[in-house]
Amino acid sequence: MQSPAELSSAPIQPRPSSFLDNLYGVWFKPKATFQSLRQFPPVGQAAAVVVLVKLLEVLRTTEGSFAPLVMIGAALQGLAGWVLLTSLLNALAYVFGRAVALPIVLSLTGFASVPWLLIAPALALGPPLSGFLVLAVLLWFVVWQVWAAAVAFELPRQQLALLIPLTLVGGLVALGWLVNGVGFLSGLPEA
Repeated sequence: MQSPAELSSAPIQPRPSSFLDNLYGVWFKPKATFQSLRQFPPVGQAAAVVVLVKLLEVLRTTEGSFAPLVMIGAALQGLAGWVLLTSLLNALAYVFGRAVALPIVLSLTGFASVPWLLIAPALALGPPLSGFLVLAVLLWFVVWQVWAAAVAFELPRQQLALLIPLTLVGGLVALGWLVNGVGFLSGLPEA
């Protein structure tokens, strides 16, 4: 049996945080929380944040359309977009020699979406205040996304700020190639 002195000097082992602890941490202690999320990536919790953000967006933009299929479709769309864009970002980071396990990037970018939960209250205030608040929420969201990805890839935020637009441009180029390829194939004469 250990003495109280031995117990108090033993290093405290970090442990995974609960969903509410992570939400609170992203709001009020983002630096420590992002580091904790990198160490213990709770992909399920991050997926819940993404679904919550998407469902609140659907509730905000549709009047009286609370059909279960609409909500399920929106949740699936949010999850698919999150996984695809995060995978593309991770693939680009791999190309630049910063390979990271996908669950780490998914967890961090999912929780970095938390500021988006304030978009509906910001819009509800009406002009001109809502315009400033929406801009602040958008800026906060982008900064948190870049910060989370910087923590995931262990890069300086300034360097990663250039990788995010490259991901978006890369996605647009890939979409253009797909559309042009399908257009080319559909224009071939039939044999």
